[in-house]
Amino acid sequence: MARCHRHDKVCDRRAAAAVAHIEVAGPPCVLFSSMGSRAGASNIAEYRCHKSWIGLRKLNQEPVIIFENVWQYPVQKLLFPELNSLYNFQCVVVSPAHFGHQIG
Repeated sequence: MARCHRHDKVCDRRAAAAVAHIEVAGPPCVLFSSMGSRAGASNIAEYRCHKSWIGLRKLNQEPVIIFENVWQYPVQKLLFPELNSLYNFQCVVVSPAHFGHQIG
């Protein structure tokens, strides 16, 4: 279950909204991006948001998750141990160049 930062307790998200069939999102990328802190789990405030996102996946158990984050995100270290029993992982790394954008 996920701890709600606003209420400082575990909130029942199912009562607030219907569960989606597909989750297209990811936790904040600041912990891992080259433009962010690169602090990983040492940035406790951001890492709590990360753990909350994982907790919501465990609670809601959407049939499909399209996880979006920066390429530096350690999927095997952070997601596999937490969600491997619930989901089958298929990892794809895409670049803006795949969509015709120049990378400077």
